[in-house]
Amino acid sequence: MPGTRPRIRMIIPIWGEDYIERWLALSFASLRSEGNIPYLDEHGDFELALATKSADAARLRGDERFARMTEGLRVVFVAIDEFFPPRDQVSYGVPLALAYGKAIADLGEAGLGSFIIIMTADMILSAGSLKSLFDRLKEGYAIVTAPSIRVVDAEVRPLLLDRVDRQAGVMTMTSRQMMAVVNAHLHNTVRARTVNEAEFIDSIYYHNIYWRVSPDCLAAHYFLLMPLCFQVQRQLSKVLCPIDYGFITEICPDGRFAVLSDSDDMLMLELQERDSQAYLLRIAPPAATLEERLSRLEAEIATTTGGWATPEHRRSASRMLYFHERDLPPDIDERTSRFAAFMRNIFAQMPPAPAHIRHFHWLGDVRNYRSHMVRGGAAEPILLLDDPRNSVRPTTEELNAPSPWAGGAPRRLLRFALEEAMLRSSRLRGSGRRLAERITQYRRRRRRTIGGTLYGFEKAVMRRRALRKSREQLAALLTARLKGRSGELTVACSARIKDHLPPLPAARLLSLTAPRSGVRFGLPCELAGEGRKSPGTLLIFAPIDLLACWDGIGADANWALDSFERVLLVLVQPGFEIAAMRDFSWVLSVMVSAFTPACFDIGIDGVTVGTNRDLAGYLMRVCFPSFWLRLPGLLMRRAGGLLRRGLSYPISSADAGPGRFSVLLVDLGRHGADRLAPV
Repeated sequence: MPGTRPRIRMIIPIWGEDYIERWLALSFASLRSEGNIPYLDEHGDFELALATKSADAARLRGDERFARMTEGLRVVFVAIDEFFPPRDQVSYGVPLALAYGKAIADLGEAGLGSFIIIMTADMILSAGSLKSLFDRLKEGYAIVTAPSIRVVDAEVRPLLLDRVDRQAGVMTMTSRQMMAVVNAHLHNTVRARTVNEAEFIDSIYYHNIYWRVSPDCLAAHYFLLMPLCFQVQRQLSKVLCPIDYGFITEICPDGRFAVLSDSDDMLMLELQERDSQAYLLRIAPPAATLEERLSRLEAEIATTTGGWATPEHRRSASRMLYFHERDLPPDIDERTSRFAAFMRNIFAQMPPAPAHIRHFHWLGDVRNYRSHMVRGGAAEPILLLDDPRNSVRPTTEELNAPSPWAGGAPRRLLRFALEEAMLRSSRLRGSGRRLAERITQYRRRRRRTIGGTLYGFEKAVMRRRALRKSREQLAALLTARLKGRSGELTVACSARIKDHLPPLPAARLLSLTAPRSGVRFGLPCELAGEGRKSPGTLLIFAPIDLLACWDGIGADANWALDSFERVLLVLVQPGFEIAAMRDFSWVLSVMVSAFTPACFDIGIDGVTVGTNRDLAGYLMRVCFPSFWLRLPGLLMRRAGGLLRRGLSYPISSADAGPGRFSVLLVDLGRHGADRLAPV
């Protein structure tokens, strides 16, 4: 490449009016900063390819702001309408891979030797990032990958928008300026995967692994690096895997491989909702020491990640990455030596790598995509997917090779039978659902039904029984928790669930008023007393949904610990109903964000009290007519759950912690203080 102007096509799939507006306002503004697209356009034969729907392309062509921002650039539109059904919606994963595939295949034979830059519409780049990429191409690398790092969208987007020059449509931030924002607003999944910090909440699934080097520096290993740039050495005719599973292997099999491993060279931000992928969080199993926790994680990650990580993923994860706000410390190798050993131990325990072709993640996504396309009225097959290697029918080799993830021959054949039945019935199910929606629109809504009245009576009776049993059990549980603690007990109870509060030896009892809709909650000032440190404990008794409006929970807890030795949050389900932890994973996301191990000594337990799943509870339920009225629906939901379980692949084999709970206990103290006595 030296002395030449390489052809470079940057591909950005984007569709939907709101998404396009967000892209123009921020992501594209960062791409237009110094050292990014302007540099590539000056030093290469550059073109911007937008893979989008025809209606969105027409909207962009008529947008004055887009015309002004792309003035002087060669822009092409690649239509992707055929990847979406006429009705309904599909998950974005497979259409995204197809959009990249079509934009690459669109180059044809003339595209051989060209360089492809893969971008997503929500990536934010620091200034000079693409110059670093171009420098690697000049050095002879045919493949350049890079990591992105997640931050909380609602917190970071306003800060970045303030940096946009509205007149020029450019957002310029150096990597270190951007890292200052990153360190203050890390996404909760990043915090939970920082293996030397995540003491009380961690993850059941690790595609990226982090290590806290210092307050302003993170080290990392990524199994899923962004396939940022690669040379087209082989024409693409079919899409056989997600872009970060094997695109590089398929299109550039012999290219020299480089990683932009230092955030000084390139920094990509990925803006995500706070609770995105919160279902992958868990209450961490207890560990007496950091070494014990790391040893447990080594085995878990080797088993779980090793089950799906392809050779390309393992090559990516072999490189150490650094995200830093200031200069790297001179003893960085020493500080990360245990992290390097951690990764070596993981690789040593991993099973053989699965191939990227016919990967079970991809085949499951393709199956669901095809079903939704047929259900949505699509008549023509997708040519880029039309390949025997994308068939869900198991091969002889697969049937003879049992897998802990895909199962043995019986499970594979059963899944195939279910998949075929689902696909063949997709059009009928789509028509039935649309008919049901139309009937619902015209059906008269009665204020009350006999079944509803009977069920209301059943709930009231069972609730009273659960409250009586639960208060007794919770009183014993909290008494054991508080045993041996000196000082007085102060209880702050939400007025909404005052009848749930068990009898406790409290010296003070305060009432917490629930905020009105749209109003944020905070602890009342009288809890601080006179500001003097008390050897006592503050017990906050509140419904778990209060956390949805308690944005300052971390600051409030820190403030309360100025006056109390310990703070115990008792977060209960209304009526002590037993709920699945996965349905309240957003609570764990809140906890990770609010309570940093550097500041708090924290323990979290999910417990069940007052369960009606004893013999007497079952006998009481079957005596209610409403139970028998609901039974067909319950059986159908259970059958649907079993069907989904049969079709799905497990995400992780790691212990996910308590699966169900009715009370969440959060035990807080200053860092280094003794915890409350265990139950």
